[in-house]
Amino acid sequence: MTIYTLKDLNFTKAFDAISSQDPMVSTRYCLPIPNWEESGGKDDPAIQMVEGKGLRFVFYNLTDQREQFANVDGTEAIAFQTPIDVAVQLHGFIIDTFGNDPAVLCPQDVVEIIFEATRLGIHDLYDKNMSDITDPTIMHREPSIQSEFGGFGAYVPCPNMSAAIFLKGEGIYIPYEGAKPQVFNNGGYISFPALPVEELKKYSNESLVKLVADKKIGMPRMVQGSIFESNRTMPDGKLIKSGKVINTLNLESLRPSA
Repeated sequence: MTIYTLKDLNFTKAFDAISSQDPMVSTRYCLPIPNWEESGGKDDPAIQMVEGKGLRFVFYNLTDQREQFANVDGTEAIAFQTPIDVAVQLHGFIIDTFGNDPAVLCPQDVVEIIFEATRLGIHDLYDKNMSDITDPTIMHREPSIQSEFGGFGAYVPCPNMSAAIFLKGEGIYIPYEGAKPQVFNNGGYISFPALPVEELKKYSNESLVKLVADKKIGMPRMVQGSIFESNRTMPDGKLIKSGKVINTLNLESLRPSA
């Protein structure tokens, strides 16, 4: 497999995309992770000391084929990317099993919730900062699921432009030395969150690597081709296939099968 880093990407091939506003493809069901550092639970086997990060709740993203690390200090959540009807099922399971306050969850409760999500067919899940979830310029609530707790429930990303670069075939994406690798099959997209093409092209590859490593801009994330194409569009709403604009396919044909 070809290995790609940020230094290898050709920024002149970047294009702007936005998240689809269709909740059947763009819903993120968000589950806040409690502050286990203060409330107990940090000795659970699901919580590990991760080099360079500290204590983290460790789980696995089957879509990206890599581990995810959620902070356990109450500042992060697990975001499950799933159609809204499946999010409603997962929410119902959580409410019926554990109640409506995520602050009472212990690490093994969250492990059980992830098992249930997998049973429901949810394989794309990752850690997300609570401040992003509750920022109305980044995410907005999907009204099908109501919750009195901020950051808990279903959200759809706002249609903010982010640059993306398409990579053909199979490969491994490692943003910079020491970063966790991401494997893609049948094409993948490197997405630059909240960084439109106009801004991206102001940077050299080397300067962008440094900014990402220093956490001064968001981590450019690899998204599997089918996933990207099912939940993102061009800014004018046109669909994307293999890095190109298409006009002939219906959105239903791009949605992952259940």
